[in-house]
Amino acid sequence: MPGRHGKQVKKKNRSKRQPVTEMETTLKDSIHGRTRKERSILSGLIPPAVKHFSKKITISTTLPMFQQAPVPKAAAVQQPTPAPEQKTQPKKNKK
Repeated sequence: MPGRHGKQVKKKNRSKRQPVTEMETTLKDSIHGRTRKERSILSGLIPPAVKHFSKKITISTTLPMFQQAPVPKAAAVQQPTPAPEQKTQPKKNKK
């Protein structure tokens, strides 16, 4: 990368603009509907939200939803036949 070849370095001028005050930012935020400043102010004053805890419930197995439904007599007579079991041949070991 080439150098400066003897040229003088000029200092950058600083901006003469005044820094924005807190009142101006709050005013701008309220105009545009932003709640940034209000949140930062109120965050220390408002206590944290209360978390509601629910009680643990034990489920009884005697409830009707855990009981087997009664089978009607017509369905009890017509029982499906079980499928025949297939015999599998033992695998041969390769040596």
